[in-house]
Amino acid sequence: MAAAGIFAAGAVGGSVSLLMFGVDAAIVGFASTILLVRTVLGGMPGAERLAGARLILAIQFFALAALATVDSVYSFLSDRHSDPGILGICLIVVTGAALVAIGGSKIRIGVRLGSSRVHRQGADDMWTAGLAFAVAIACLVVAVGEVWVADQLGALLVAGLAVAQGFECGRGEGWGPWRVGRDPREEAA
Repeated sequence: MAAAGIFAAGAVGGSVSLLMFGVDAAIVGFASTILLVRTVLGGMPGAERLAGARLILAIQFFALAALATVDSVYSFLSDRHSDPGILGICLIVVTGAALVAIGGSKIRIGVRLGSSRVHRQGADDMWTAGLAFAVAIACLVVAVGEVWVADQLGALLVAGLAVAQGFECGRGEGWGPWRVGRDPREEAA
C-alpha cells in the first residue's frame, strides 16, 4: 500500500527517487506476499521453486537498477525539475519510520529466538529504512533548497541498493523474506 502511494506521489511530482523507491518497495512487498501465500496455502515451496523465484527476483532488481540509472541520467541531462511534494515526503518518512519499527522488532525477536534468519530480515528492513530516509532527505533538499540534482542522486541510491539486492538473490542468498542461510545455532537446535 505504501509502495503504491510513494510511486503515485513520485509520478505526480516527477520525482525519480520517489518513483524508484516505490518500485523497489513493490518488488519486495510482492515477493513477501508470494512467499507468505505459498507458505500458508501449500507449505514451504521446494528448493527448486525457491531458486527459480529468487532468480526472477534478481532479474527484477537488476531491471530496476538499470531503469533508475537511465531515468536519473536522462532527468539530469534534460534538466527536468521534480516536485516531490509534501505528500510524497510525508509518505517516505512514515514508511522509513515503520520500517525501523518493524526491523527493530524482527532483530529483537531473532535474538530472542536465536534465529539468524529473522535477525537478518530485520537488518534488511533497517537498510531499506535508511534508504527511505536518504530519499526523504533528497526530496527535502529538492523541495526546500531547490537543488534539483538531489532527486537524481536519491534515485541512484535506490539503484545501488537494487544491485545489491539483485546480487544477493542471484547468488541464492535471497533478500528479506527470501533470504536463506544456515546458522550453526539453528542447526544445533
